Amino acid sequence: LCAAEPGYGAVLCSLPSPPELTLDCRVAGGEVTAIPWLRSELQNSLQAALLESLAWPRRVVLPAFRPGSLHATVLPAAQLRRLAVTDPLLQAEMALAESSPSAEKEPRAEEA
Repeated sequence: LCAAEPGYGAVLCSLPSPPELTLDCRVAGGEVTAIPWLRSELQNSLQAALLESLAWPRRVVLPAFRPGSLHATVLPAAQLRRLAVTDPLLQAEMALAESSPSAEKEPRAEEA
């Protein structure tokens, strides 16, 4: 939260697990996803990309914009970049996750 309008500097978005996807893809009038193995490969690739970028503890930083502007953010760019990796709340969440019993059972994404 901050004093400048709109009252916050950024929204931090993270998912507990990647969402389940279904998709249809058409290229040049043909339905690419009608081929079962190709549909499966596309879905698996999208699931992996979502897991890599949005699954907790990773997150996306969505900056707040100053009223009347589509480009001027409330927080400076350097501060927005730091929020993705050095936020105190994220550090506390990561410490909690590492100390949980399930953290010992499942390898972290960096180790896999």
